Amino acid sequence: MQQLHTTRAIVLRCIRHGDRTSVLKAFTEQFGARSYLVRMGAKGGTRPGLLEPLARLELVATDSADQGMQHLREVRADRPYLRLSTDPVRGALALFTQEVLHQGLGQHGPDPALFRSVLSALEVLDTEEEITYYPQFLLLQLALHMGFFPSAAEGDERWFDPIEGVFLSLPAPHVHGFDTEVSAGLQQMIDHWPLMPDAQVMSTATRRALLDGLLAFFRFHVPGFGELRSPAILHAVLH
Repeated sequence: MQQLHTTRAIVLRCIRHGDRTSVLKAFTEQFGARSYLVRMGAKGGTRPGLLEPLARLELVATDSADQGMQHLREVRADRPYLRLSTDPVRGALALFTQEVLHQGLGQHGPDPALFRSVLSALEVLDTEEEITYYPQFLLLQLALHMGFFPSAAEGDERWFDPIEGVFLSLPAPHVHGFDTEVSAGLQQMIDHWPLMPDAQVMSTATRRALLDGLLAFFRFHVPGFGELRSPAILHAVLH
């Protein structure tokens, strides 16, 4: 008889699989990334509204390391969001967050500290008033807990190398290096950490370039992390 486990989880993606079932991809506190077969429907099944991307849940499920698809027995909402569904800017940021988490954590193993860090970032997205720098904050928060947070600049180190993850005293010897303005923006984020800087700290162009640079930084350090569709939307809504 398979043992049941209870764990908190964050929805990464849910895909319809037949008339009465769906496949839920979630990042769980106890087991890391997991795929679950979920029975849907009003009579004894799970309501689709519970499985929206980024939903914070408590799951009761089987879990076996040698079984690709786990079976979900019970789903309970854990702290519904207050503002994501009514604020279009937060909605765009939620789309970005879902893409980042799906690509960055979709194969990640058990890591309770990382799970709690993601929950903290989601709470920032839902409740903080100033969220201009949330995309950069999210990426740095994940980098911190995944072990590749950028080293701070020292002295005359004015160019950030995203491949090595360090600031340099000369431009990086490749085309992926940050210029001095974007490097200075990253240093400002590090100096403010773990708080987000005021909206006027960087120009809009620098903030956008920093986001694009940090996404490239992730592609160098997270296997399988590819191009995202949502940054173009963010550039349009975050002025």
